[in-house]
Amino acid sequence: MKFPALGLRARQIDRAYGPLAETFAGRTTAERLDLLSSREPPLSPLSLSGRLFDNPHPDEAGFFETVGSSYERMRFPSFPTWFSQTPGKITRPESRLGEHTDEVLRDIGD
Repeated sequence: MKFPALGLRARQIDRAYGPLAETFAGRTTAERLDLLSSREPPLSPLSLSGRLFDNPHPDEAGFFETVGSSYERMRFPSFPTWFSQTPGKITRPESRLGEHTDEVLRDIGD
């Protein structure tokens, strides 16, 4: 392996990744994934936010939460990490404009 470490690849970026760029040029994401999958690297296509909501995997993994808001029920990306002692969770909708102004000003001593 010519570039076993990230630092070596970074110093020789064109030599390290140039052949990949040539191989991938003009191919679709599906074609690129098919080409790479035979080598078994960990890979997945990058999802744009619009497509992420339509992908079944994040739903199955519990990535989204649906909460009520002052307007309608909304679907949000959940916390990206889970901790056994302090699990994160969206517990309430967004605040209305100015809803907590008095409380914040009181807390900062104004």
